[in-house]
Amino acid sequence: MPTLHITRGFPAAGKTTWAEAFCAETGAVNINRDDIRRTLRIGQHGTQRQEDAVTSVQSALFAAAVDNRSDIVLSDMNLRPKRLRPFLTGADRAGYTVEFHDFRAELDELLRRNAARDVERQVPESLIRDLWSRFPQHRWPSAERIIATVRAMTDGTFSPVDNPRDLPHCVLVDIDGTLAHHNDLRSPYDWARVSQDTVDESVRDTVQDIHAAGVRLVIMSGRDEVCRPETTEWLARHGIPWDELHMRPTGDQRSDWMVKDALVRAHIQGRFHIRYCLDDRQQVVDHYRAIGLKVFQVQPGDF
Repeated sequence: MPTLHITRGFPAAGKTTWAEAFCAETGAVNINRDDIRRTLRIGQHGTQRQEDAVTSVQSALFAAAVDNRSDIVLSDMNLRPKRLRPFLTGADRAGYTVEFHDFRAELDELLRRNAARDVERQVPESLIRDLWSRFPQHRWPSAERIIATVRAMTDGTFSPVDNPRDLPHCVLVDIDGTLAHHNDLRSPYDWARVSQDTVDESVRDTVQDIHAAGVRLVIMSGRDEVCRPETTEWLARHGIPWDELHMRPTGDQRSDWMVKDALVRAHIQGRFHIRYCLDDRQQVVDHYRAIGLKVFQVQPGDF
């Protein structure tokens, strides 16, 4: 049975070195976005149109390798599970096994290795630091969880929410990226510093108007329950009304869309009619719409 190998890691973590040696030894097909960019003479990152072209080439190479029943290596960073969905779905349908290969290293070591690279392969130090902050290694979801999530989305495991209009009406409102912005002053997962976030005045004005009209405001947050005291203090300090606040259970490391699906079904379905949702994160927006909810996306949030 052929195998899809997926690397995960930051720039300079050793993914390319491993992939090239592995493919030379086994005959597996290495598919890498940087290689495609170099072929197209795009540089490290192109325009949206150019990146779409890279994705098209990547998808075509993957499809051809699957048709050949070749072992495949996707040797990019692969830190966003959503980006893996078409490849995992295709591999699953073609009867591939899937193996993840994690390349972990400390920040200082990544910076040292990057500085030692050939100039054309170096990436800005600021990029490595940003990725390190946004994708903490201890929060990388397990391979089993990623695969199970993709299968659930593909198979339609999540049924539409029952949303009768004769129940009290509510609006679901997200916090991070919607009501609040950390502005790179903290890691997205630094729960101890959420009180430092700035408020989005436009969204705050909107939710104040909603509440004044007599509609229940239910705040639905992907934040860990551990920072509930800091979160409620922040909401009060910025004059944000709310009727219920539901948060990620402590230690739950599932994707935001899965957490919010569970919160909606546990706390909202059967009690309220959800008029609409305010959120920014693309995976949540997509899922809310998939289960039959109206969503207004306050800003792009494809991460």
